Amino acid sequence: MIVYTAAGALVVGFVAVGRAMRLPALGLIAALTIGASAPIVFAMIGQATASDLPSAAAVLGALALETARPRRATGPLVLLALAGLFRPEAWVHSVAYWCYVAPRASGRERIRFAALAVLAPALWVIHDLLLTGNPIYSLTYTQQATVAAARPTGLAHAPRRLLEVFTQNLRTPVLVGAAGGALVNLRTRRLPAVLAAAFVLSALSFLALGAATLPLDQRYALPLLCFAAIFFAYFVVGWWRVTARAPKSIWALAALAIAATTIGDVPANLRDIDFDRDTLSKQAAAEVALAKLVEPTTIRSLLARCAPLATDWRIVPILAFDLHRDPTTLTVVDSGVPDHGVVVEATRGAAGQFFDDIVHPAVSFERRHFRILAANADFTMYARC
Repeated sequence: MIVYTAAGALVVGFVAVGRAMRLPALGLIAALTIGASAPIVFAMIGQATASDLPSAAAVLGALALETARPRRATGPLVLLALAGLFRPEAWVHSVAYWCYVAPRASGRERIRFAALAVLAPALWVIHDLLLTGNPIYSLTYTQQATVAAARPTGLAHAPRRLLEVFTQNLRTPVLVGAAGGALVNLRTRRLPAVLAAAFVLSALSFLALGAATLPLDQRYALPLLCFAAIFFAYFVVGWWRVTARAPKSIWALAALAIAATTIGDVPANLRDIDFDRDTLSKQAAAEVALAKLVEPTTIRSLLARCAPLATDWRIVPILAFDLHRDPTTLTVVDSGVPDHGVVVEATRGAAGQFFDDIVHPAVSFERRHFRILAANADFTMYARC
């Protein structure tokens, strides 16, 4: 529900930016650019956590408010604080926006704006401190989990990963149009003054994730892709506001060529989205299969007295949810078959592909005197108690 609501808010944000610029078509085209990208729909909407889209929608909403009335301060800072509660990359935007509005604010306003700018990171620190006793628990835990799971990270890897964000989520015509929109705006200056800065800050924030040994998931760059979509949409429709006939004609012809090429890619994108929808259905079926595997009372009774319960790190939160247990009470299988306990593996079918599980040969369990406790089309549960 949160993801779908945030997706709607993202569209509203695009439309609001277009209306503030008196180019309503700009917002619609930018929204369609994001919505027609199969990788974005699949990875950033279909598989997204309940944090990526809300944060991106709030950042875009802040941009819309700033576009409608530059340096309005309070509204954008509130939305950026909301975005920062979901994703820490938004903290950079909050601080940068405070630096942007502070010079023209009074002393009291600067203090109030600064409080809004640091509100989200302060709440994160307080939350971690109260729950764990470690004010930077979220940071250190994510760093450790990133290394343990061998997820892409590191400053050396970050630039290539950032390039993949663009090339894998936005096709070449969109990237060419976005570059064209950015270059044209250097002359026209019709796009929001903070857009280019927000684009650069989003890129630097993504690179900083690698430098901090945090995961370089492409979905963390969703605001960056949204900004690129605005540049692209401006290139497609911005010529409408040009008064000089010759520049307007040249720009219109170039925009028409880019738009036609982009539209030509739509059928392929729709086929990919349909395929991805089928993949999501299979993944949902795999999660149902896991729930059914541990549903019988006899299985739950054995799991309560036979420890540890080990599985792939991707399965841990889902299995913990099904069993109504704290995820920290489960063990991650990362060093071979344990000596005893219960092991759940995604051995075949959609579950094996979805969880990308490390599957051990059945003989490995036999040698340690494990037996098959339960199995279905997707999972196998071994036990030695």
